[in-house]
Amino acid sequence: MSGGAHRSAPIHQLEVSRIFEPLPAPRSRLCQIGAIKLQLSGKHVDTSNLEDRIARKRPAMSEFMFQVTLLASIRVKAETQAEAELKLRAALEASEANLGMLDDTPIVVPVEIEGDLDLIEATENTGEE
Repeated sequence: MSGGAHRSAPIHQLEVSRIFEPLPAPRSRLCQIGAIKLQLSGKHVDTSNLEDRIARKRPAMSEFMFQVTLLASIRVKAETQAEAELKLRAALEASEANLGMLDDTPIVVPVEIEGDLDLIEATENTGEE
C-alpha cells in the first residue's frame, strides 16, 4: 500500500465531519460505514434523506437450486418381481412427491427414476392368513 493512502484518510474524515456534524446522525452508525463511503454519499445528504443514506442495506435475496437424490422403500404387491417393478415405475412416473414445506411454500417435485430398482425384500403370500 502506498503512503498516500494513509495521508488522505484525515482528509476524508474532515470532509465527513463537515457534512455530517450538523445532521442528527448516530456517530456509531457513521463509524460502521467508513469515511470514504460517507464522503461519497454525503454529497447528496440532508435531513430529509439522512435515514436512507446511512441505513443498513439488507443483502438481496438470491435463489439457489440444489439437486437432491432421495431414497424410498416402497412395498408393491404383484405376482412377479418384473410385474412389481412395472407397476412401481408406472405409478411413480405419473406422480409428484410432496416433500413438505420450505419458506411457507410446498415442495412438490416430479418423481424421476434413474437406473435399476433395487429389491430389498421379497415375501411370498401363500394366500393363508
